[in-house]
Amino acid sequence: MGDGHTRGDRRPAISAVITTFNQARFIGRTIESVLGQTRAPDEVVVVDDGSADDTPLEVERFGSRVRLIRQANRGVAGARNRGVAEAKGDLVALLDGDDEWLPTKLECCHAALRVLPQTLVMVHDVELVSMEGTPVSAWTPVEAAFGTGDHAASPRSIGCWDSLLERNFVVTTAQVLVSRDLYVEAGESNSRFRIASDYDLYLRLAERVAFTILPAVLARWTQHDASASGAGRDQRMMNWGSDVAEVLRYRAGQTTAGRATALRAAARREIRQIVRELYMREDRDGSLTTARALWGVGARFRSGTAILAAAAVLMPPRMRRLGSALIGSRFWYDHG
Repeated sequence: MGDGHTRGDRRPAISAVITTFNQARFIGRTIESVLGQTRAPDEVVVVDDGSADDTPLEVERFGSRVRLIRQANRGVAGARNRGVAEAKGDLVALLDGDDEWLPTKLECCHAALRVLPQTLVMVHDVELVSMEGTPVSAWTPVEAAFGTGDHAASPRSIGCWDSLLERNFVVTTAQVLVSRDLYVEAGESNSRFRIASDYDLYLRLAERVAFTILPAVLARWTQHDASASGAGRDQRMMNWGSDVAEVLRYRAGQTTAGRATALRAAARREIRQIVRELYMREDRDGSLTTARALWGVGARFRSGTAILAAAAVLMPPRMRRLGSALIGSRFWYDHG
């Protein structure tokens, strides 16, 4: 169907691609949010990545309106790649099996495509909700990254590679519309990353093209303990941060020298943030648990900062203060 551009008066075809694994509780609601669009997708593809629960039965309830593809478990990256490979549209609108689109998502995306018809990647805003669909935060990541100002809901074409290094404003695939051809050209999703394969993909896409940024909230990101990134908000953020650091270090070995320097710096910032957050949990988790966690980060990333922090939590407060005085600004962790 082409390269994702609008040709003549023909609007580009959009395939909705949903990936799911053991999400029987959510998948029906997710599919309903896609089928209930004010402007329908051209097709709906669901990739069931080896679910052992009733997910396939829940999908089959929708009959011929949804194309179900079942495969042995390959992880979310493998499922996403399969869905895009099977899709027939010029553009692919991605969605995890526990998130939702708001009813006007595709209508707004088509309107943005009329304004910026050369769009190959579009990202819109999202709200965070509980399992019951109740908002849990007023944070909207796209607005936080770019602001809306007088351009609220107006699409803008922005080079996003540097912005993605500062903060990942694409927190769920439900925010993303991407050219199918560009997705394949960029190298698809990398299964070596269990959690942050999508972030790795966005960095590679941003190396190639500007993103169309649409600051409207058009999706819901469901927060729950059964998510792939782990149980509990703190653990999810820690797991996500660790995988992001792995992505940044890996990408540094795959790109130009200038970008590699920026990627390594971003990885160091991410690791320092992980160390800081772990260290500040000592009062809650205890010294031994905190030291083990910090040592694990130090071993995984060869981080002297993490190893130093692991040693610090095993010191009495007086020795920590002395260490802080001797080492200076590198020793950030004196709260004893």
